[in-house]
Amino acid sequence: MSDSIRHECGVALVRLLKPLSYYYEKYDTPLWGFYKMFLLMEKQHNRGQDGAGVGALKLDVEPGLPFMFRERNIKSNSLDRIFNKLLKEYSKLLQKGHVHPEFAATLKEHFDFGAEILLGHLRYGTSGGYSLGSCHPYFRKSNWATKNLMLAGNFNITNNEVLNANLIQRGQHPIFDTDTQTLLEGIGFHLDQEHDHIYRRLHDKGYLGENIVDQIEKELDIVNIVRNSSRFWDGGYALAGMIGNGDSFVIRDPLGIRPFYYFKNDEVVAFASERAPLMTVFDQPLEEVREVRPGHVIVVKKDGAMIDRPFQDEVPSKKCSFERIYFSRGNDQDIYQERKKLGALLSDQILELIDHNLEDTVFSFIPNTAEIAYFGLLDELRRRRRSQVKEAISQAAI
Repeated sequence: MSDSIRHECGVALVRLLKPLSYYYEKYDTPLWGFYKMFLLMEKQHNRGQDGAGVGALKLDVEPGLPFMFRERNIKSNSLDRIFNKLLKEYSKLLQKGHVHPEFAATLKEHFDFGAEILLGHLRYGTSGGYSLGSCHPYFRKSNWATKNLMLAGNFNITNNEVLNANLIQRGQHPIFDTDTQTLLEGIGFHLDQEHDHIYRRLHDKGYLGENIVDQIEKELDIVNIVRNSSRFWDGGYALAGMIGNGDSFVIRDPLGIRPFYYFKNDEVVAFASERAPLMTVFDQPLEEVREVRPGHVIVVKKDGAMIDRPFQDEVPSKKCSFERIYFSRGNDQDIYQERKKLGALLSDQILELIDHNLEDTVFSFIPNTAEIAYFGLLDELRRRRRSQVKEAISQAAI
């Protein structure tokens, strides 16, 4: 696998575990999940300012009504533009009397993002162009709920041409050559197969109409779909997705190259590319925010049940240093200590360059992301200087 650096993005997924009315009664707003999504993305804006996108999935919508929505923007301050636009739409619905916050059903009926599942993405676009079409989430539509798929991720697939060739060999006609589109179509292909296999078996048993749809939703095996889809993936990836039947999922590469964290209580399951935003947004201590294990897929079923399973064999961890040193926020405990350690490890080389002349040397740092490593370097230099002074005092005493 090549290790070329192409992009590091930010991903967030919020899955509400209670009805929207619950959040109005407890937090005085049915848009609690919507606001949490905005905060998760805002606190990860360091991970990408070339575009932003949000998706929404409503549960138990009557047939004939839309249930999946997407909003994307590639202009400056794209995240603020998206949420300001959506909040203006919400305010108009309030003014016209279409939405009454105390009646959550009116929000769900009239406001696109009055949804139980929300998916967010911040784009750092050094590959795939800068058009709106390159902005996540990507959306694969169908008139079968269980075949609708929305996907967003932070990843670099290194064998994209091979995967596209596999799609063509199946008889598919891939339009785009971006790794996002390739993964979307790959997962979508196996999602279709899983759905059709279950449908044929149930149809032969006499299931019809809503009964067959309900049973397909229960039997749909996302872990198996991910396992089959990812068999030839090569690279680092942290993916989040929503399926129209109400299932959502996150995937992390077996090498642990791309970071992914989550928090869960009885109200919400939330995922993000970084741990610190989850701690801040949901006011949680360090030990309550867990790392998605490398090579694992976590599925949240429509009924809220959570499944955590491996989809590939474990391999030695190879986290991306560029990701952790440059893109991740330094207020994460592990990231902070790693950056300080990096600075300390530079001490031998720096001391050699200055011929150990600390008295006539001025230390500083460029860019701002090097500040923590700078602190680590100074700590190590102080430690060494103290050791030298102690040694000199000891020799003088003798």
